Amino acid sequence: GIVYPPTGTSLDSWEADNPSQRAVLIRAIREQPGLLSTCFRGSKSWGDIIAKLLRRRDEIREEQRAILVCQQVDEVPSHREAASSLQQIIQRIADS
Repeated sequence: GIVYPPTGTSLDSWEADNPSQRAVLIRAIREQPGLLSTCFRGSKSWGDIIAKLLRRRDEIREEQRAILVCQQVDEVPSHREAASSLQQIIQRIADS
């Protein structure tokens, strides 16, 4: 097992620009215990665990951005839909 405790104190914040190992671990325990459990596999130090957690956090962010971009693309009307909407607006203006 890992003998030494992670770096940091109980006063460390995980929202800091450069959070301590302890702060990152506390957040993982509270928010993603399953992910933390998988990060222990094959790790020989807290540094290994933290690196895996941060790498997976970044991957999750990228996946969420990709999902958001796909959703935004789905919301963008096609050329035909946009032309039809513009035609309807112009027709309403002409009718008034």
